[in-house]
Amino acid sequence: MSRITQFPPASAIVRTANPDASESPNILSEADGSFRALFLSNPQPMWVYDAETLQFLEVNEAAIQHYGYSREEFLKMRITDIRPPEDVPRLLAEWAKVHSALQYSGTWRHLLKDGTLIDAEVVVHTLTFRMRNAKLAAPRDITAQKRAEDALKQAERKYRLMFEEAIVGMYQTSPEGRLLAVNRAMAEMFGYKSGAEMISAISDVQHQLYVDPERREEFKKLLQEQGVVQHFEIQVYRKDGSRMWLWTNARVVREGGNIARYEGTFEDITERKLLEDQLRQAQKMEAVGRLAGGVAHDFNNALGVITGYGELLQIQLREGDPLHKHAEEICKAGRRAAGLTRQLLAFSRKQIIQPVALDLNVVIGDMEKMLRRLIGEDIEISFRQHPQLWLVKADPGQIEQILMNLAVNSRDAMPKGGKLIIETANAELDVTYARQHAGLTPGSYITLSVSDTGCGMDRETQAHIFEPFFTTKEAGKGTGLGLSTVYGIAKQNEGYIRVYSEVGRGTTFKIFLPRTGEAAEASKSTAAATMALRGSETVLLVEDEDPLRELARGALEDNGYRVLDAADPSVATKIAHAYRDPIHLLLTDVIMPGGSGRDLARALTASRPDIKVLYMSGYTNELVAQYGVLGQELALLEKPFTLHSLLAKVHRVLHSVEMGKATAAGSSSHDSKLD
Repeated sequence: MSRITQFPPASAIVRTANPDASESPNILSEADGSFRALFLSNPQPMWVYDAETLQFLEVNEAAIQHYGYSREEFLKMRITDIRPPEDVPRLLAEWAKVHSALQYSGTWRHLLKDGTLIDAEVVVHTLTFRMRNAKLAAPRDITAQKRAEDALKQAERKYRLMFEEAIVGMYQTSPEGRLLAVNRAMAEMFGYKSGAEMISAISDVQHQLYVDPERREEFKKLLQEQGVVQHFEIQVYRKDGSRMWLWTNARVVREGGNIARYEGTFEDITERKLLEDQLRQAQKMEAVGRLAGGVAHDFNNALGVITGYGELLQIQLREGDPLHKHAEEICKAGRRAAGLTRQLLAFSRKQIIQPVALDLNVVIGDMEKMLRRLIGEDIEISFRQHPQLWLVKADPGQIEQILMNLAVNSRDAMPKGGKLIIETANAELDVTYARQHAGLTPGSYITLSVSDTGCGMDRETQAHIFEPFFTTKEAGKGTGLGLSTVYGIAKQNEGYIRVYSEVGRGTTFKIFLPRTGEAAEASKSTAAATMALRGSETVLLVEDEDPLRELARGALEDNGYRVLDAADPSVATKIAHAYRDPIHLLLTDVIMPGGSGRDLARALTASRPDIKVLYMSGYTNELVAQYGVLGQELALLEKPFTLHSLLAKVHRVLHSVEMGKATAAGSSSHDSKLD
C-alpha cells in the first residue's frame, strides 16, 4: 500500500567525507547517529545497494513496510529481484548510465512480496557505504498517479476517437469565428479531405462559410443569452461554392467565467429542405388547381350557351349574309375559350380522359411531321427513341398536348435557332430516388424528355413555371397555360415532372409516366358511316343553367325528340313519376344545387329499369372516379358541347344496347366510384 508522506530529499542523508574535495565519493557515516536515524526512520522508502553486485546493503523501515519483505529478506536479495522478469533486461541495459551518474532518476515497475506490481519513481545517488561503491535509492510509489494519468489518456483517446469517427459533423470555434477543431464528418460534409485542411482554409467562419453572415450574429446572441442552441438552421457554402442547409446544436464553454469557445454538431438537412420546398410547391399547385377547376366549371356552362346559340345563328343565316360571318366568329371565339378551359382542367387534374395502353414512340412518330413544321427550319430537331420502350396507359390526346406544349416552349426559348431533342427511355426508380422527389412512388416508369439549347431559366423562374397564367413571354405571346397543362396531365396520370435548367445553357423537361402491363390497343376504325342524328324518343333533360337547358331542349326538339325538362333533380323526379309513357333517356348535369345527377339516375333507374343515362359535365370530380378516369360503361357529354356533339352522343346512347344496360343498372362496378 502506498504511503504518501512529505519527507526530506535523499541528499539530506548524504554527506561528503572530504568537504574540500568536490569529486570525492559520498559516504553514509555509520558513526553519525543522527544521519543513520534519519535514514532508518524516514517515511520515504529507501535502500542502499552495491553498485557492482546490485546486492541490497541496507534498507529502512518504510521500505520494509511498503514492499512487504523483512530486513533479512531484503539483505539476501538484489535489486533485480524486485523487478518483474520482463523488466530486468531493460534495467541491465540502462545500468551503465545509472552506474556512471552521480545522480539518476527514472520510473520503474517494482514487485511487492505479495506479487503486486507498482509504478515507482526512483531517485538514485552515488555514495560510499562500508568502503564499497554503493547507490542510495529513494523510490516513490506513483501507482495511483500513473493510473489516473493512464485513465485520463484513455479518456482523451476515446473522446478523440468519438470526435473523429462520429457520423455527424462536430466542431469547436472561438467566439471570434476561428475554427479550433473539426472532425472528419464535418470536413467531408463541407468538401474537405480532413479537419486539418478545413481549419487551415477557413480563418473566418462568419464570412467564409455563412451564406447570410447575419445568421452568425443571431447564433452568437442566442448562445450568449441561453448557453445552448438547438436546431439552429443555417445555409452555408461548401468548398466548391455550392450551398447546403445545416442544423446546428451548440453550447457555450466557459473558462474562468469567460466564454472560451463554442462547440456543437452539424447535420446536413439539404435533402429535407428540398422535400419541404417540393411539398409546399405541390400544395400550392393543388390549391391553384382546385380554383382553376371551379372556374372552368362556370366557364364551360357559359361557353356552352355562347357556342350553341352561335351555331343556331349559323344554321338560320344564309352563307352570304354578313351576320353569318359574325356568328361564325362567335363560334370560333367560343371554341378558343373552350380550349383554355380544357387546359385549366388538365392542370387541375379534372379533365376527362380515356386512357389506353400505348407506345410513346408511336405517338411521337405520328406527330413528327407536325412538330417539324411547328418548330421551324432554324431549329434542328432529333428523336432518340428507346428501341424496346415499355407501354404506358394514358390518353393519346394528352400525350400530344405534352409534346406540343413543350415543343412550343422550347421553340420560343430559341429565337435564333438551336437544337431540340425528344427522347424516350425506361427507368426503374428506387426508394432513395423517390424519397428525394416528393410525390413520386418507386417503380417502373417511362421517361419522356424534351431538351433544348435555349436561353434557360433562373431558379426564381423555375419556381413559378407550372403556375397557371405565369409566363415570361411578352404580352399577347402566350397564355401561361402550356406548362401548367403539362404539369396537370403528368399528375392526372399518376406521373411526375422535373425541370433542369441553367441560364444560357438550355432546359430539359422530363416526364415520368408509370409503366403498364396491358397490351397496346388497336386503333379504332374511323371509316364507320355517319349515323342519322334525328330521333323520336322521349328525353328527360335536367340542367340548372336556364340558358343551357333551353338551348339543349331546342336542339333536341328541332331534331324530332320529345323533351321533358327540369331545373333540378327534385322537379325531375316529380315529372318522371307523373309521366305515364316511357322515358327513353335521362340527360342530366352532374353537379346541381338541388342534388347530384348520379343520385337522380339511381332513383329513376330503380323505377324505370329501361331508361338510359347520359351525364353532362365540364368538371368531373363528382362523376369520374377520384383519379379523373372515365369508366367505359358511363356515358358522358363533355361541356362545353356543340349541337352536333349533343345530338351524336344522344343518338349513340339510345342505340347502344351495352351502354343502356350498364347505365340503367345503377350499381355497376364503377358506379361506387361516383361518390
